[in-house]
Amino acid sequence: MLAAVCALAFGATGGTAQATAGGWQYWGNFSWNGVRFPSGSLYHEVRGSGLRLTGDVASFASVGSVCDFWIDFDYYARGQRYLHVQGAEQRRCARSYATGWRPQGGSRIMRTGQGCATLYAWTPSRVATIARQCHHIQ
Repeated sequence: MLAAVCALAFGATGGTAQATAGGWQYWGNFSWNGVRFPSGSLYHEVRGSGLRLTGDVASFASVGSVCDFWIDFDYYARGQRYLHVQGAEQRRCARSYATGWRPQGGSRIMRTGQGCATLYAWTPSRVATIARQCHHIQ
């Protein structure tokens, strides 16, 4: 697992979806032999070209388990959400998970703005946002 975390640490952190754009958002940290590493990472990839979206994928990898989680996809224009794709809730614990969605008909023209993937998890008292990763769509 440590090798996977190290490999993820050298990836991109975001981008503009002029073609396919992918990037990571890290959360938490831990130390090993005096070196700090992220506790987990959310990878998000917007697929398509320009405003035409052909798919959106997201995955996470974590040193410890994430329990009762899901990943949503949201799209914003001028700061307002115009599309929400609800992820399936996973009533289990996992150290990694991948999901995605495709627009009906294979592609969809989006608005100029942002496409985001957000990892959520239930805690005893509330829903926690673990990580969010976004890309510009233009």
